Amino acid sequence: MSFLRNCASNFFMTGEELLEQLLGSFQSSYDIERKRRMGGEIFDAYASFRAASAKYVLIERAELWRAECFEHVLFCVAQTELTPEDIERFRHTMLTYMEPKLVRHEEKYPPKDHMYTYMTMIYMDLFYYGNADEIIHRRSEFHFTNSYGNLYRMV
Repeated sequence: MSFLRNCASNFFMTGEELLEQLLGSFQSSYDIERKRRMGGEIFDAYASFRAASAKYVLIERAELWRAECFEHVLFCVAQTELTPEDIERFRHTMLTYMEPKLVRHEEKYPPKDHMYTYMTMIYMDLFYYGNADEIIHRRSEFHFTNSYGNLYRMV
């Protein structure tokens, strides 16, 4: 019975409570920053993750290959229901701030050994959507992939 009570209480949590639970699950692997400004927008939280893999022979200086992987997650707790304009704001932040600054470091290409970067935005709200079909359509049509001209580097 306590399990059902716990599930019911979690079902009715606020956006702030949901944010705290999510950040709690992220904190073991991600660096978390509260109230992060990105591209003119202020987000409730930002989480970043970096993983590196390398293969070398005998000593680390004799490295055969290296791969750097990154993840960036923005969290926003809604004060109003999500609108198509909110999705466009997120898209704009991703294309004009996150990709050029966090992925490419304002260079033409990402740094050497860059394998991938995931950029995610999590919007939490508890509102009813009269415009749900439009929100789903806008969200589903937004995809961003950049192979940087199928960049191959010879070393």
